[in-house]
Formats: sequence, structure tokens, C-alpha cells
Amino acid sequence: MLPRITLKPNIARFIVPRALLLTGMCIIFYILLIVNLFLVFEKVELIYAIYSAIFLCIIIILGIIVEYVRANNWSYHFFNDKVEFHKKYGQKHKDILYNEITRVDIERNYFDRLFNTATYVLRPGMKIRFINYTNNMYFYVQKLVERSRKLQEIKHV
Repeated sequence: MLPRITLKPNIARFIVPRALLLTGMCIIFYILLIVNLFLVFEKVELIYAIYSAIFLCIIIILGIIVEYVRANNWSYHFFNDKVEFHKKYGQKHKDILYNEITRVDIERNYFDRLFNTATYVLRPGMKIRFINYTNNMYFYVQKLVERSRKLQEIKHV
């Protein structure tokens, strides 16, 4: 069965916060490395500092590439009766039936506001993360949940 709608995360929202964190950690590591070299050796050659900086830049670039690949592999598939989260190469990672959902919420932090994205929280137990923010999507998910509940009630009657 084909999904009614498929959503993918916003790539920039997925990568930028992680890239900033990795860059900050590499800068701290670089500073500590240089301080330790100066404490251990009386004279530190410039080439060691350059090699270290190049190595850390390579780590940052590889980290960004890994996050880009991860972001491209995430997808959310909305079917008539459930939502599925696919994390890697189309394999289903998690799903939740609409009639199991008790509440639909929106969470937005600083980065979400910056990239105009949101996290749609399907309580209990599933978050649809880094999706472009629109009220239409929020109401669409709510309508799917309500429709599923009404169909469930009709089946029980």
C-alpha cells in the first residue's frame, strides 16, 4: 500500500546544529592540544599546529557528510491507519497507529524558528522531527487521528 503523504526532514535544520556542535568541540580540542604541546615542549613547531588544524577540519567535513546522509535517509510515511518512520534505506524503524495517539503537539526551539521547522509530537511515543512548519500539517495529522477514532467507533458499534 502506498502512503498518503511522505515527509522528509529539512536538511539544513538537521545538519547545522550538529555541525556547530562538532565545530565547537573541535575548536576546544584544538586549543587544549596546543596548550598541552606548549606545556610539554619548550618549542613547538608550527607544522604540528597546522597538521592538527587540518585533521580537525577533515573531521568536521566528514561529520557534516555523515549527517547529510543520515538526513536523506529519514522519512515519515502517513498511511490511512498509521504513521511509519523510516530511518535507514527504507527500512521501517518505528510506527504508530492513529487510534493509539492520544494527543498531537508541536514543539519548536530556537533552531526550529530559525529554519521554520517544527517537531510534531504524537503522544505517546513518536516525534516527527525537523519537518517544515505549517499549520496545515498539524491539522492534517489531527484530522487523520480523529478520522481513525471515528472509524474505530463505527467498527465497534
